[in-house]
Amino acid sequence: MRKAPKRTTELPSLHFAYSLLWDANNWVQSIRKMDDREIDWGIKTLRKIAPSLVGAIQKAVSNQEALNLTKRRLRASRKGTYPIQRDATEVVRKMQAEWKRFAPKFWPRLGKILAIPISDMHKKYSAHYTTAVRCPFDRKNWAFMYSRFWSFANTAAHEIMHMEYWDKYEAQIKKFGLTPMQQWNLQEALTVLLNEEMLDILPHPEQGYRGHEQLRKKIVQLWRQTNGNFKELLPKAAEATRRCFPRE
Repeated sequence: MRKAPKRTTELPSLHFAYSLLWDANNWVQSIRKMDDREIDWGIKTLRKIAPSLVGAIQKAVSNQEALNLTKRRLRASRKGTYPIQRDATEVVRKMQAEWKRFAPKFWPRLGKILAIPISDMHKKYSAHYTTAVRCPFDRKNWAFMYSRFWSFANTAAHEIMHMEYWDKYEAQIKKFGLTPMQQWNLQEALTVLLNEEMLDILPHPEQGYRGHEQLRKKIVQLWRQTNGNFKELLPKAAEATRRCFPRE
């Protein structure tokens, strides 16, 4: 009797795209710092590659004016799909190849970290190229931005982990009673687990944000103490976040 073939789990797909609106908005948010976090979103690099655009965005009387002028500047510099910036088309091609090598090993390991079967993960993601430095994610659209200034595999691992984490654990996270800033600190510090489970496949170690060193160290300790059990780790990591950032 012939054995039935083994069923294989289909991996989530990733679509590469470009949005002029998203790219322009990323420039504006990076330069005008439209959030509460005191983080340098690559403005020094942006000044080097486009000083006149940075100056115009800073001088704009409103965020909408800044967005409109940025869209005009980026549109005027387009060559094909992408704005001209060190041959963006070739950069995207290389990053697609990097993802193709990385993805088969990435998804199972992300599932191990977050205790989520691949079959329960979101099925379709999109990656949007940006000519800026900052690489945000968009939970609503299951999308993130990537830049030539960072490894694509590192960016994808970091941002996809955020989205799967929030999708599966948001209800539990809200019960911890953390402030929005404490939730952000926890979200970012947890990416240190990529180093614990993916260091051999990531092009570069996951660095994290300045100021999270103590919390990241504690999360690694908890990960090892719980034998890599994310569901057991999460409430302990939340309490560690509250202790590390009591006034946020």
